[in-house]
Amino acid sequence: QAPVITPSASCGTYTGGQTITLTANEGGVIYYTTDGSDPITSGSRQQYAAPISITSITTLKYYAVDAANNLSAVVSQTYSINYTLTVTKSGTGSGAVTSNPAGISCGTDCTENYSSGTSVTLTATPDTGSTFTIWSGACTGTGTCTVMMDAAKNVTATFAKINRAPVASDSSIVVLKDMPAGAMLSASDADSD
Repeated sequence: QAPVITPSASCGTYTGGQTITLTANEGGVIYYTTDGSDPITSGSRQQYAAPISITSITTLKYYAVDAANNLSAVVSQTYSINYTLTVTKSGTGSGAVTSNPAGISCGTDCTENYSSGTSVTLTATPDTGSTFTIWSGACTGTGTCTVMMDAAKNVTATFAKINRAPVASDSSIVVLKDMPAGAMLSASDADSD
């Protein structure tokens, strides 16, 4: 009777990398590939000896052979891996951060999952009265921020409030009439009235 292999996690989509353990019910030798090729004939096949790390979209194929040379069927499992991008805003100012591909609109949505290998570009837009100053975390600099999603990433966008010089109102302007040419008025003179 052919051996049966049980994986520790079935195929599907996962957030974060996975470690897959393969167990044969008859203690047979397991062979596998992670490039989608046939593990019976492929030159890239490996003998299973330790859990398999899956960090990006991967098609895992495997089979087992027991001591009587009985072969199991080849099993194919495809694992899709997502990683989380988290944006934080800081500083005295305010603004929004958006992403391409869409998903981040921070503002309101500052966390998004992206498929492994996705390149995400973040753009910071300051509100009126603020300016964008710098990226930190997974990005640096002051331009657009491009993040490769090969792991969970955290990015901080810092905004600063613009301090504007005060503008004098009409009530603060003193109009002096009939002052002789060349005369000067000191602060104490103006206060004496």
